[in-house]
Parts: sequence; C-alpha cells; structure tokens
Amino acid sequence: MNEQPTPNHALLLWRILAYAGPSGEVMQKDLGTKVLAADRQELVRLGFLEAAKGKAGALRLTVTDAGWEWAGEHLDAPLPAKATSGITPLLQKWLSLLHRHLKTNGISLAEVFQPTRAASAPPSADLAPTTSGTGADPRSRLRSAYFELTEGQVKTRCLLRNLRARLGDVPRETIDRTIIEMVRSGEAVLFRLDNRLELTAADTAAAIIAGGEPQHILWIDR
Repeated sequence: MNEQPTPNHALLLWRILAYAGPSGEVMQKDLGTKVLAADRQELVRLGFLEAAKGKAGALRLTVTDAGWEWAGEHLDAPLPAKATSGITPLLQKWLSLLHRHLKTNGISLAEVFQPTRAASAPPSADLAPTTSGTGADPRSRLRSAYFELTEGQVKTRCLLRNLRARLGDVPRETIDRTIIEMVRSGEAVLFRLDNRLELTAADTAAAIIAGGEPQHILWIDR
C-alpha cells in the first residue's frame, strides 16, 4: 500500500498499540483521550484498524495485520509537530513497553542508540554458550541454562533463542526433545510470542512447533 497515514493518524495508531498490547485489541474508551471519529475511520479505510460495537455501543478497536506491519516498518514515521492532548501518558506507556522489552531480552539502552557498536562488540556473557558441565545430562544442562538466564527464578519466561545460544554445543534435536519431555511431564510450558513488535527472525528460527504452532518461550514451573 503506497498511501500513508498522516502524522495525526499515525499518532492514533501508536496510541492504540500502546494500550492494546500483544492482542492488538482495546476499547476506545480506555485510550485515555478523546478519539476523533474521522481519525479512527481513516485508519479503518487504510486497512490498519477494525472497529466493532460492543455492549452499550462501546467501540472495540483491533489493529489488523496490515496495521502491525506498517507500524513495524515505520517506527520513524513523522508525528504531529504540535503537542496534543494525552501525549505525556502515551510517551510513558511506550517507554514502559521499551523498558520491559530491554529487560526481557537482555538489551542495553546503549545498544538501541549505538547498534553498530553493539554488533561489533564481543558476545554478551549472558548469551555465551555454556562450556561448563558439558558432561551433564541434557535436562540438567537445559535447566541450568534456563536459571542462569532468569536469574534463578521459576515461572519466568525465557526466550528459546537465548536458551539455544546458551546451549550452543548441544544439538538442536536434543534440546527440542528434552523440552518436549519436560512439557509432557508438566515440568515446563511452551508459549508463543504474540507481540509482533517483539518477534524477531532469531525467535522464528529458534521456535519449536507444538500443537501446530511455533512456540518461542519456555516457562519452567518447578
């Protein structure tokens, strides 16, 4: 699609994404500011948004796949030059989302501002392949790597791409088989990374197919 949203329409899309989260769905009344019908309708016309009436006529807004794709490709899209109502809480919302993403993935803010420097730097110790305990059984190795990445916490999400990096000397099929056995025994759970803004090519490559769907996150219950 060559047609692009105006700065005002782009700002509305960012607001919806910030308050909707991974589901891409949010009630219009929960956006924290008045939404002009014309702006909403323009996003619908562009194919970025769906709007449906719920109980008592309340509007449920859902970002479409096209909306997610545009947002991912246009993080640098121009926004209104003049400050608009509710911009401060919106900025706070996005900064909170960024903070959570950096913490979850072990990324420093400096890497965001200096990506070329980060790319040339040696691998982070957190993601370096485990060399100790190579004689241990795969399940013990996997659990050790998981707890190193989650700082000793159970019931904490661990991205499979980070886990595979930590277990660089263990064959992929061995890791997959061990994880599936842990899931079947109730020791662990696999989750899908639904937030399209978080999903990377590395996540896709590291995924395990379970239940016919790619799973990107390991969660150990005990």
